[in-house]
Amino acid sequence: MLAAVAAQQQQTAQAVLTYENMSLEQIRRELNIPAPTRNVRRVEAVLAYKRIMRVAATPAAQKAVLKWLTPQPRHGGASNKFPFYHSDKLTYGTMQTLLHEVHVSGVVPEIFRNWTTVSSTDPSVRHAALGSNIKRNRHHYRANARRKLYFLILYYIVLASRPGVYIEKREVSAKHPETGAAAGSSYLSYEKSAVVCELGRLMQEGDNDREPQRTSNRTIRGCLIKDARDVVGECFKAGAGCDEDGLVPVSENFRTMIIAVDFEWHEAGPAGHVGNRTDGPGAWRLLLPRFSTQTDVNTAVQKASDQEMDMFDAGLFIAEAGVADDAAVVSDHEDEFCMGALRGDLGCMVC
Repeated sequence: MLAAVAAQQQQTAQAVLTYENMSLEQIRRELNIPAPTRNVRRVEAVLAYKRIMRVAATPAAQKAVLKWLTPQPRHGGASNKFPFYHSDKLTYGTMQTLLHEVHVSGVVPEIFRNWTTVSSTDPSVRHAALGSNIKRNRHHYRANARRKLYFLILYYIVLASRPGVYIEKREVSAKHPETGAAAGSSYLSYEKSAVVCELGRLMQEGDNDREPQRTSNRTIRGCLIKDARDVVGECFKAGAGCDEDGLVPVSENFRTMIIAVDFEWHEAGPAGHVGNRTDGPGAWRLLLPRFSTQTDVNTAVQKASDQEMDMFDAGLFIAEAGVADDAAVVSDHEDEFCMGALRGDLGCMVC
């Protein structure tokens, strides 16, 4: 009888699944139990805010405090090392924090057994799987952040060569605000303008076979602190709100983009300015969304709102008589980001 019980216990012990003999799918499933997406994003948000401050305090980073969140998906020896360095730092920091939380909880799953320290040289499958899971989660919301940033700011920079499109500082000579006084300061205020039409698809040169469009110039005055809060909020939805100390460096990054008129956002520009394969912090093209997304956002920015269409219908634009008196819509309220038309309330929220 005792021999039978011992044999049964031995077979049970042999049947226990250890992380060394788990399949990749089993490893991913086990990792997701103590480290679900909501926990990963919560931890990463806190660490990302700290890294923003750290990068902002590094003179060599040249205020490129967000670009490291969007490293190139395909990279090699000639790729920009700056975003990968800081992106990997965030990934390993998140992994280490999650490991610590699991071990102090008192219930350590098999997948985390004898694993208390994260090392970039760790060849194990569980290390690779956890790191991959963190980066995959980050990709989802960073795509939304790129879209938001393009909608709010980069559209007006990338397409500045088009008639009626611009973004500029309202007071270029304004002094840097004191600590705690950035929101509402003239230093971070700007004005931007775009040409809008009924459907958001503007006629280009050579489209002579189409009926003339009713267009208007929409001018908006905004605040980079608010835009920074919106973009950062898309980056880290599960984290606590970033305070002004973290938003100011992001706002200054946006300000530098606006005034750096020599930077080339298009592939045809000088290789040293394009950025994708230029080493260093200034490769802002990495913040652009994919081309198909840019096309969708272009339509959203260029689509006239209900208020603007009312102005058209009221006769402020008289196309039939051949008078090109565009209806200038000036708003001090920042537009809402949506898939369709801009439906911003034309109230007063002056930066």
